[in-house]
Amino acid sequence: EELQRVLQELKYLPEPPEQGIMVAALTKFFHVNRLGTLTLWPLHQGLTEAFAALESQAGAWLPNPGDLIFISPRGSGDHRNSMATASTASRSGTRDFAKMATAGGPFLTHAG
Repeated sequence: EELQRVLQELKYLPEPPEQGIMVAALTKFFHVNRLGTLTLWPLHQGLTEAFAALESQAGAWLPNPGDLIFISPRGSGDHRNSMATASTASRSGTRDFAKMATAGGPFLTHAG
């Protein structure tokens, strides 16, 4: 709840929070505040890293500048990529992760 409160105060998360945007909010927060790398998968690892950052670096956090866009491309899962997706899924544990990984993974970009 503390993490959610901080992210909402700094405008990384809307109030009330929307489902499925925690990864984007954490990614922007880590980038803007120069906190280093963030594990995006599995999500609980990224949340653990975010909690640790809040505890170890209590202070003035920079707010969301509002010009960052989080993009998480997904592989199509069509027959041409089915072998690569299945292979990645067998190593990572889920087909959703495999679709993300085969598409190149998520990234941030600036609007405008």
